[in-house]
Amino acid sequence: MKKILHGALLPLILISFVFFAGCPAAGTDSSDVKVTLSKVEQNGSAAQTTYLLTLTFSEAIPGLTADDINLSGVEGVTKGALRKADTGPVYTLPVSGFTTGGQLTVTAAKAGFEIIGSPKIVTINYSEVANDELVNSVWMGTTPQNNGKGWLTITFRSGGRAIWAFNTDNTTNEWVYTFDNNDSGTVINPAGGWTPAPNGFTVSGDTLTITNYGNHTGGPRTFKQVRQADLTVTDPVPFTIEPLDDNLIDSVWGGSTPASSNTSWLTISFRAKRTAEGLYEAEMAGDNVAVLSYAHDNTTAVWEYSYTSADKTGTAFTNGRKPDGSATSWNPGAYTISEDGLTMTFTSFMGQERSFKRYR
Repeated sequence: MKKILHGALLPLILISFVFFAGCPAAGTDSSDVKVTLSKVEQNGSAAQTTYLLTLTFSEAIPGLTADDINLSGVEGVTKGALRKADTGPVYTLPVSGFTTGGQLTVTAAKAGFEIIGSPKIVTINYSEVANDELVNSVWMGTTPQNNGKGWLTITFRSGGRAIWAFNTDNTTNEWVYTFDNNDSGTVINPAGGWTPAPNGFTVSGDTLTITNYGNHTGGPRTFKQVRQADLTVTDPVPFTIEPLDDNLIDSVWGGSTPASSNTSWLTISFRAKRTAEGLYEAEMAGDNVAVLSYAHDNTTAVWEYSYTSADKTGTAFTNGRKPDGSATSWNPGAYTISEDGLTMTFTSFMGQERSFKRYR
């Protein structure tokens, strides 16, 4: 009887083995294209914060985006836009937002593909040593957009990062920079947004000059220091102040905010709203908007606002929108402007009275 059972079971065991051996791994499909993640490399060193990951695959993956790359293991790390090299299956991914280095797990997953060799682990670096002379300093100036009415605020932060906020199109960039303590440095483009990227800058007293302003016409461009590295605000204001418009148009205001022990900076810019088709600003009330750019977390938003020039008061900022059109989660509230038109004061900005100086 035992011999009979053994003889009957053996073919079943062999059939089962063949069947299961041919099944795809869990989470994959037999029709998935097999691609290998060959390696992940990072830049940076003990003296420079990592700002870029380079992923090399065995072949290109059509439609691969940053959303298909998961990063874990280091708190606060955020991703920029994934870019494919002109030749070869090589992709670059900007990283930022972290304040300590460590082992970063990089996982790639894309529908329709079985990515072999994922995840991979790399060690990213964070440095607070370099660039101490510029950290926490803030610089401002006009840009070529809007017939020279554009405005850029540059805030230098720890880890070799520079936050650029543009009032023209309500955008921000986070750049990596180097500074050799001989009054010159280089702006490095981790996001790949400008071609060519701005390159090279010098600092002389209260003036920062960007040698090559990249794809924004008008380089070299100069910007004036409005806050020093020790958080001292420049006084007097290093710009010619014109009479204040009755609707505040083209005025620019700025100052420190409570975030990060007052090392952050907020720029408030008033301008005509953009009405091109497809822009959410066109749907906002009134003819003008206020752009608030916040260096603490590199965010910006556009608001509707009210202002009465006769008594120099504004009841509120309302209907705040982020660059993607979604609603903001906070409101700076009501404000007044001083008799000389040089100071804007919020009665309850993040729970406290807060004043901002006019720079244009």
